[in-house]
Amino acid sequence: AGNIAFDLDKVVPEEEQQPKSKLLRNGTAAGAALSEFAARVKAGHASGDYAHLMEHLRTLGPSAIDVELRSIAISAPDARNVSEEDLEQLEQVLEFVHMETLEGRNFEFLQSFLSLFLQVHGEVVNAQPSLQEKAVKLEHDLGKAWSKLGSLLQDVRCMYSFFSGHTG
Repeated sequence: AGNIAFDLDKVVPEEEQQPKSKLLRNGTAAGAALSEFAARVKAGHASGDYAHLMEHLRTLGPSAIDVELRSIAISAPDARNVSEEDLEQLEQVLEFVHMETLEGRNFEFLQSFLSLFLQVHGEVVNAQPSLQEKAVKLEHDLGKAWSKLGSLLQDVRCMYSFFSGHTG
């Protein structure tokens, strides 16, 4: 009594042990059901229409959007070893922001969304050439959108000055 005995025949080597987490056990988030966000990103990518995704995002609070963005590519051990599925999902999110930017809709929302996306996944974007390419295109089109917005604001300032009698 009081002796602790271990049956070494029943010990499973560490490399054969199954993680308790479903995400870790499957190696990626593929084994888990897609979240509403992920499903809408995928559907928007397939159809080229992201209206349903934007509608869904507008119903979420800031913390829920944060959780959704952080749930993408969580199985990646580091920025250089991202699964094809996770990489595809990250590309689709960047494509969503790009398409909405080109449409000229939800500009402020997209800027905040993109800021958080890059804060969470910036290392992966920087390490993956396909994501870098999409990010460069997005940066270029965002620059054009900002330029257009600046031009419109200048027009408003000029009209205000004209109609209010202020000059220079």
